Amino acid sequence: MMLSSWMLVTAVLVTSAGGASDEDDTQPCAKVHTSSSAVPLGSPVTATCVIRKDCLLVTAQAAPIEWRLGSDFIPSSPVANERFRVSKVVVSSFNHTRAVLTCGVCLPDNESSFQIYAGVEIRAGYPPQMPQNLNCQANFTYRPTLTCRWDPGLQETHLPTKYTLYTQIWDLNKNYTYELPSGVHHYTIPRSNFVLLSEMKIYVKAENNLGEAASVPIILEPVAAAKFDPPKIPDITADPKRLGCLKLAWRLSQNQEWMYLKCLNLQVQFKAAGSGQWSNPLTFPNRTRSLGPMDLCRLLPGTEYLAQIRVQYMQSPWSEWSSSKSGVTPETAPVGRLNTWMKVSKSQTHKQLDVQLFWKVNAFSLVVLAELERLCFCYFFLNVLAIKTFPR
Repeated sequence: MMLSSWMLVTAVLVTSAGGASDEDDTQPCAKVHTSSSAVPLGSPVTATCVIRKDCLLVTAQAAPIEWRLGSDFIPSSPVANERFRVSKVVVSSFNHTRAVLTCGVCLPDNESSFQIYAGVEIRAGYPPQMPQNLNCQANFTYRPTLTCRWDPGLQETHLPTKYTLYTQIWDLNKNYTYELPSGVHHYTIPRSNFVLLSEMKIYVKAENNLGEAASVPIILEPVAAAKFDPPKIPDITADPKRLGCLKLAWRLSQNQEWMYLKCLNLQVQFKAAGSGQWSNPLTFPNRTRSLGPMDLCRLLPGTEYLAQIRVQYMQSPWSEWSSSKSGVTPETAPVGRLNTWMKVSKSQTHKQLDVQLFWKVNAFSLVVLAELERLCFCYFFLNVLAIKTFPR
C-alpha cells in the first residue's frame, strides 16, 4: 500500500467510569487501550476495555460490555480475567477522520440507554505531502523583511500538521529555525536574521504524527529576491544636440535610496501624449545611478511624450511602473517629399491671378505642425512668389 494511503489513529482517553474502592479511589474504573497509534487506512483497529471489578458503579450491573463507534454498535468478545471485566473489539476498517470509540453497558431497566464507562477519540488522516513552490521575497521598506511562502500540497491531512522553516547563512555560518502553528504556510523573517548581500539556504519541513516531508531547498541572496518600490522620474529634458532624443533622469524610491547597487535593470515604456497605447518596454541592463540619465531616442520631433520606468535587481521581480513624467522633443524642419496642389482664380478687383498653394504634410511634418494650421496663400506679383503662414 502506498504511503499516502496510510492514516493515523490517535487514541486519547476521553471519559472513564468513577466509583473505585476506597483503597484505590484515585484509579479510574475503566480504561480503553488501542492496538496502535498509527494504522494503515482500511486496516483493523483493535481496542480493549478493562473494567475493575471493585468499581462500585459496575459491580451492581451484570450486563455485558458493549462498544459504540460514534452511535453505531460494534460486536465484541469478552476476555477471561479473574480481577477485571475485560472486553475486546476489532474495527475491521476505520474510515472516519475523527470518531469516539466507547465501551459501556445498556442499563437493565432501559435497554435504549447506554452507560459509558470509558472511551477513546480516534483521529485519522494522511501524512503530509512535500511542501511545494517555496519562494521568498524581500521587502526593503523602512524595516526590511524577508517573507517566505509555500503550498502544503493538494491532499488534506485531516491532522494537525506543523511546519518548520529552516535557514542557513553560509557567510556567517548561522542557522535559524522557525516553528509555525498548524495550518500556517508563510513566515516573515526579521531583518536581524538575514544579510542583504549574502546567499542563504532555505527549506521548510511538514510534520504530523504519521510522518514528515521536506521541501526542495532554495538558494537566494535576499536583495535579489526583492521587489523594489516603483522608482521615480525627477525630470525629462530634450537633448539639443541629438534630434529626436529625450534625457530621462531616474532614482530609486525614497525608502530605497540608501541602496547603492550595481547591475540594476531598468525598463522604460513611453507614448505620445493623447495616445492610449504604450510602447513595448525598452530594457537598459546593468545600470547604476552613477551612469546618469538614460537616453530615449528615435522619437518624433516636436512631440510631447509620457514615460514610465520600473526596476529590477538581477532576477528579482520587476517593480511596478513609476508615475508618468512628460517631456517634449525639439522641433525640426519638415522632411520628405510634399504632396502639393494649386488653386488658381482670377482677381475681381485687379487684373491678376491669385494662386493658392496647398500641401499635405507627411508623418514627420505633421508632428511639427501639430499646433499650427498651415494655410499658404501664394500671390504672383511680378513673378515673385509670396508665402504667408497664419497660426490657427
